[in-house]
Amino acid sequence: MSKPIAYGIDFGTTNTLLSVARDDAVDLLAVDGDSELLPSLVYLHRQPLRSAGTEAVRQYVLTARNQTRCGSCSLVHRTKNGPVTKCQAYTRGAGCFDSRLVSEMKRELAAADRDHTHSWARDFDYPDLVSTIFRALKRRADAAVGANVERVMVGHPVAFEGADGEKFADLQRLAKARIRMAARRAGFAEVELLEEPSAATLLEADEGMVLTADFGGGTFDVSIIELTATTGVVKALAGAPVGGTDLDGILFRRALFPVLGLADDGRKGLPNRYRNRFSRRDKALRTLGDADLAPILSELQRDGGFHGVEKLRAIIDNGWINELYDAVETAKRELSVETATTIRFDRPGVDIRVNVTRKQFEQWISRELSRVRQAVLDALTQAGLTADQIDLAACTGGSSLLPAFRRDLTDVFGEEKIEQREPYSAIALGLGLHARTLWHG
Repeated sequence: MSKPIAYGIDFGTTNTLLSVARDDAVDLLAVDGDSELLPSLVYLHRQPLRSAGTEAVRQYVLTARNQTRCGSCSLVHRTKNGPVTKCQAYTRGAGCFDSRLVSEMKRELAAADRDHTHSWARDFDYPDLVSTIFRALKRRADAAVGANVERVMVGHPVAFEGADGEKFADLQRLAKARIRMAARRAGFAEVELLEEPSAATLLEADEGMVLTADFGGGTFDVSIIELTATTGVVKALAGAPVGGTDLDGILFRRALFPVLGLADDGRKGLPNRYRNRFSRRDKALRTLGDADLAPILSELQRDGGFHGVEKLRAIIDNGWINELYDAVETAKRELSVETATTIRFDRPGVDIRVNVTRKQFEQWISRELSRVRQAVLDALTQAGLTADQIDLAACTGGSSLLPAFRRDLTDVFGEEKIEQREPYSAIALGLGLHARTLWHG
């Protein structure tokens, strides 16, 4: 096997993949145990300890409830003039949790009004957090290929979440600068970036006008590129802040809120601030370390509570939130091939069976799909093209498998022009191909 040239990293909102580019091939590597998908999650602990991916979730579930009181914290120094500390969370008589699970960092990269999160008297800036994922990828990939690879091609969305309005270009530059900084901190000496849909387009062998629609976990991105035998000219780039995690949250809310007593039906139940947390996986996970939630659930259960309080408490107490969201995501995928499915979740004291039809799901996500369709039309307008002038519409990303999305594309381009690419690996492989072209030899 030839010597590795560079890596390609598809840094996603929910998952991250890595490809290795060699003289004669580009391949994906397993980076999370036997899986090619590394969950884009970072575990932080006050000691300090860090981990990424599945290990991050495992560590967080074990430590989420552990706390240190401010009165006994080693970060607080007692002086004759009172306590002194750099910890911004210090409150007399209070305390804080010993660990955190940080998710969806990609959504924050274009935030100009904030650049870090603070815990345990330390600022963790966004490049620092992202570098934890990149460092884990590099360490595992270097071990697999037996070399210290210092070149990387990182994908990025056409429009980062939050990058809009008059400051779009500035916010895009900010987000890309943060990605470059993260890669360098992870140990890469040479860092290049490429739009995610453009990377997927590189897998196309035919010449012509190619539209690539990347419906990923965090965003929907679309590009139009004119391919020739030797070049690719970008004609349009567009996108929408809609992704698979949004669709998961909608399915969770619509299907499981009634079962768990989270639906706002006017009866006594959880305060709205807690209901809203369960609409997203990352926010739901944070309930594992919420010291105020357990007493509320206990009181509701003692008073007769609401329908589902016992199930909800068992899920939170046992740290099953992530697994429950996995069941919802599985059901979403099944609805891409079946007209109906059942969300199943079996644990001691918890037996959930909720039937969902594809028709129901498509009605629930109709607003999000409308935004995606509009992004496709915007790309055509930006390119000055009609749908008839597109030779191929290539789809990638997990949510591109949704039948309703395919129908929308068919309405615009016709069935004969639409081709499905591997939903998860196309971008990572395209990044590897571009890296091989750039650095070959």
